[in-house]
Parts: sequence; C-alpha cells; structure tokens
Amino acid sequence: AVLTGMLAVIVALIAKGWIYALITLALIIAVQQLEGHVLQPLGMGRAVAIHPLAIVLAIAGGAVMAGIVGALLAVPALAFLNSAI
Repeated sequence: AVLTGMLAVIVALIAKGWIYALITLALIIAVQQLEGHVLQPLGMGRAVAIHPLAIVLAIAGGAVMAGIVGALLAVPALAFLNSAI
C-alpha cells in the first residue's frame, strides 16, 4: 500500500502539480487510517466473535508489552482466552 501510494502521489505530482499531489497524499493517508483503525478491527472482531474495541486494545497492549510480535499474537491469544473462559 505504501509503494502504490507513493506511485500515485508521484503520478499526481508529474501530471497535475504539487497541489493535486498533496490532495492525493491526504486521501491515501485517510483511506489507510480508516482501513487500519476501523475496517480491520470490525472484520477481525466478527471473525473471532470479539468486540472490535477489544481487538484494538489487545493489539495496542500486545505492541506495548512485546513489540511487533506481541501485536501479531494479541488477537489469537485474545480469541483463545475468550473461548477458554
């Protein structure tokens, strides 16, 4: 997503100028933030039957405690704990 976003900004810069490049950059950032902070937790929450806020908090907590590995393992661990309890 980062590489294609950079490509879109470069094309907009060459074709239309820096104003359109900045607008393109803002749109790309907005879409990526929406996907990462709203759509992915909603989809993952439905897949494992856990509230999306719990997913976000688990990922944040896992990242704080164990870095990237903790963030990656947070949702499976939360799903395991949810089914065990």
